[in-house]
Amino acid sequence: MHPWEDWAETWAHYLHMVDALDTAVSYGLALLPDHPQEPELTDQTPVEEASFNNLMSRWFPLTYVLNSLNRSLGQPDGYPFTLASPVIDKLRFVHRVIAASAQKPG
Repeated sequence: MHPWEDWAETWAHYLHMVDALDTAVSYGLALLPDHPQEPELTDQTPVEEASFNNLMSRWFPLTYVLNSLNRSLGQPDGYPFTLASPVIDKLRFVHRVIAASAQKPG
């Protein structure tokens, strides 16, 4: 894959994640974590470098619900991806770029 294509695919994937989380929150979808230290779906943090782990901690439970709902309706998984460590690292890089640009004076 060409580096620019890889960047575009990673960027698009990141935007899908953020948009899906925002949509879930805007409709009042609430997922309660198994452990008190885990973030709830509604725990939105500002885009800063340290908030990537929060984003991922909210993203994975949402994908489980999305896939389970689709399966219960006889549909294919809405999010059929397994994110390998290198992919998560690429998503973290996109997040860092966004966080860095958000901190620049406008």
